[in-house]
Amino acid sequence: MGNQQVWFETKDSAILHSYFHSWSCFKDYPRMTDRYTYGRYEIKAVREDDGEWRCSEIHLVIAGQLGCGGLYGQQFDRPWPPDPSYGFEK
Repeated sequence: MGNQQVWFETKDSAILHSYFHSWSCFKDYPRMTDRYTYGRYEIKAVREDDGEWRCSEIHLVIAGQLGCGGLYGQQFDRPWPPDPSYGFEK
């Protein structure tokens, strides 16, 4: 994971973005080739009454995969660059 960003909506509410690259290996290689997945996490965090920050929503946005016979997932109608409030209820 990398390129973490935090956008504070209020003093008790924030949206976090983090990009990731995942490499999966399988027991039956070479019949099942390694798989590479790319995407980002979008997390809404809130500060609760005890002062601790906790995740209230987590979204996983898959940009694509290699090694699985084609593109596995695509996200459509998403703003770029990311809008920190997109997909989260206000």
